Amino acid sequence: MASDRIDRPADDDEAAMRALGIAFDGRAYWYGRYRYEALRDAIDYATPDRSRPSHRDEMPLSHPREEPARPTGNQRQAMAELGVTFDGRHYRYDVYRYDRCADVTSYARLKSG
Repeated sequence: MASDRIDRPADDDEAAMRALGIAFDGRAYWYGRYRYEALRDAIDYATPDRSRPSHRDEMPLSHPREEPARPTGNQRQAMAELGVTFDGRHYRYDVYRYDRCADVTSYARLKSG
């Protein structure tokens, strides 16, 4: 059985994380309210975001590890039409994983035109 746990970041990665305001909870990397499985993805988003003149640091958020809500009947129908799946922990579309059905179906609709 695969674990959702990610290895702890290396020391040089931790310095970059501190500079960019990226947190690690043992399972995911967090920048603001966004969660990333890969540190590189968090860095790639945080770097240009923090360089914007209008950037303001957000207050640190608590990132609870709640199980996602199971899809309703209407959501299951939309998921089937869009090719979205739910494995009990994550909603999946293409190579992406989501915690919320609304987020994955919005993205899938956007991509499918």
